Amino acid sequence: MEGTVKLVFLLVATIIFEVASIDASARDTIKWKSVGNWNILVDPTLGNGCYLTASYESGTSFRFGFALGERPQFYVILHDPDWKSIEEGKEYDISLRFDERKGWAWTAQGTRLSDGEVVLYGGATSSDFFSELARSHVLFATYKRQVIASLQLKGSFAASRELLKCHDAMKATGATGRKARRDPFASDTAPRRVRDPFAR
Repeated sequence: MEGTVKLVFLLVATIIFEVASIDASARDTIKWKSVGNWNILVDPTLGNGCYLTASYESGTSFRFGFALGERPQFYVILHDPDWKSIEEGKEYDISLRFDERKGWAWTAQGTRLSDGEVVLYGGATSSDFFSELARSHVLFATYKRQVIASLQLKGSFAASRELLKCHDAMKATGATGRKARRDPFASDTAPRRVRDPFAR
């Protein structure tokens, strides 16, 4: 798509990303540090790859991380308990846009966790996505031209720096832990977020 960077879905053998890998419970992860609303953790199921995550009052949660292996990869996870119509194994074409920048075309797959919840998971091939995450204020997720999530990224720069420190440390050791308004910048004429945009 012209003017849009493609985030390619990565379910490849180089990272062997199975459901169990993204369904690590709290006892399976190692906490590195908290920075504001962000938590930085280490996931032993992904080669001790580090990730940052934030949860919002709307119920939506966002995760960005590294999957370590022969060739480290980036991945993104979005989840909202209202998105009950997401089908396991089905691919969804979603646009991820930081502030007023050009959007990233993100192909995500519905992946079911052991508790029955389904998350959207997709890989990212460019470090530019991480750079934009670090210096932006809001992340907009759009599906079928509807904004399904607008997530404030306050503190993402400091959290991203801490994520890199965690990542460098893991590599050095050879290790391969009342709803707010969803879009504070939207005009009154902006389309409202529907509860389950994936329902037919």
